[in-house]
Amino acid sequence: LHSDDQIKQIANSIKEFGFRVPLAVDEDFTILAGHGRYKAAVSMGMVEMPVVQHKDLSPAQKKAFVIADNKNILNYQLFMWIFTDITDLEYNRIIAILSI
Repeated sequence: LHSDDQIKQIANSIKEFGFRVPLAVDEDFTILAGHGRYKAAVSMGMVEMPVVQHKDLSPAQKKAFVIADNKNILNYQLFMWIFTDITDLEYNRIIAILSI
């Protein structure tokens, strides 16, 4: 998702300002938002980082959250993963959420 240069930029930001925006994870600690921050932190040798756990999201809500967090999706593979096996009802709900 992020190039090496982007990871370095994120790492520099963390060094300068601290880890200000926590990772968003689900009930299984799967990262929903913050993949770049996670990779940057790991590259800096960090083993602990702030996390907000979202245990109440349905699978469709998780996908919508990922989409909303990555509004400028340029990675076609990620986009296709998000919409794999999604029902029409889930798709319409995601579109409705993003239209707000």
